[in-house]
Amino acid sequence: MAASLLVRVHRNVPFSAVLERASAVVSQVLNFVAVPGLVYRLPPARRGLSLEGHQIIDVNFPGAYIQFQEIDASLVNFHSFSSPVPNESARLLLACEASGRRPASEVLVVALAGAAAELVNGSIDDGGHHWLDKDEYGPQELIQSLRLSDKPRDFDAAVELVYRRQAVHLRHPVRRP
Repeated sequence: MAASLLVRVHRNVPFSAVLERASAVVSQVLNFVAVPGLVYRLPPARRGLSLEGHQIIDVNFPGAYIQFQEIDASLVNFHSFSSPVPNESARLLLACEASGRRPASEVLVVALAGAAAELVNGSIDDGGHHWLDKDEYGPQELIQSLRLSDKPRDFDAAVELVYRRQAVHLRHPVRRP
């Protein structure tokens, strides 16, 4: 199963604002200025739609596949859905799933979830304790816990370092050749 985070959405924001803020979060977490741009495409069933302009993230948001430009293993599935909660009306959740299942896609999940949570004034749900050893936390807690303090030599090295800082990898170390 792909690593994922859920963001509780308390107010609507433009998709473009999330992408812009996510780029800044990537730079902040990696402690690296020259990060690749973000590109997106719509799921096959939604290709006739457009996310240009001020498409709002709400219950009608068509979802998107987002990745770092020219980095194939960085794919993230980004979509919203309503989830009924006992004793509450339906709530809107935003899912960020590391479809690329590689370090770059997992770092991008962190950036998108952190950016979205900041903008929608929401919390982040991490039921699998993948990033932190908690079920729920705020965006700054996630960003600061994974942020690199030293400047990495390049983007790939930075991604690998952040990837290894995740709670799941501390519990079950990754062995790479």
